[in-house]
Amino acid sequence: MKVHLTQYLCENRHCIIAVAWEDSDQRERIESMMKAAVKWMGINPWCGLCGSTKLHFEDAVTPFATLAEANESLKVCEAAQAVTREVFSQLPKTN
Repeated sequence: MKVHLTQYLCENRHCIIAVAWEDSDQRERIESMMKAAVKWMGINPWCGLCGSTKLHFEDAVTPFATLAEANESLKVCEAAQAVTREVFSQLPKTN
């Protein structure tokens, strides 16, 4: 089994939310859960960087076989995104 990474992206490929998961037969369920999470978390349904409202899902298979194997890499990416989010939160909003 491979680990998938599903991203909810704007047309400029800025990521709104992403989820890593193992079961390849669950893509539709994962996408539905991601849309619900965006709504539940109060995340704007548009890109906070460019203002685009054209959002889509993109799924890719990672080189990892399990989430446990992917965990370290995912944590590094998550930490980098937290820094980026903080920097952008300090900038004036254009939308």
